[in-house]
Amino acid sequence: MKTGDELRRHFHVVFREHLAKRGGVAMTVEEVAGLLNVSQRHIYKLVQENKIPHVRIGSAVRFDPKDLSLWVSRMAAGHAPDDE
Repeated sequence: MKTGDELRRHFHVVFREHLAKRGGVAMTVEEVAGLLNVSQRHIYKLVQENKIPHVRIGSAVRFDPKDLSLWVSRMAAGHAPDDE
């Protein structure tokens, strides 16, 4: 089983690889859910509760990769989503 530091490093490697493929373009709910290994429904719940950084473009929800990376780092460090 990986430690918190190992998981954090693993996530950042995977995240950087994902960003390199996309060119840093805003991410969709589907992409964020896949990257975090949670359901899309869970991501929408976090958005509804304003617990994850996001932007709305019309009815679409998008995520800035840099903001998301910072948010994940905060979560990995033990901050609750509503500590924002």
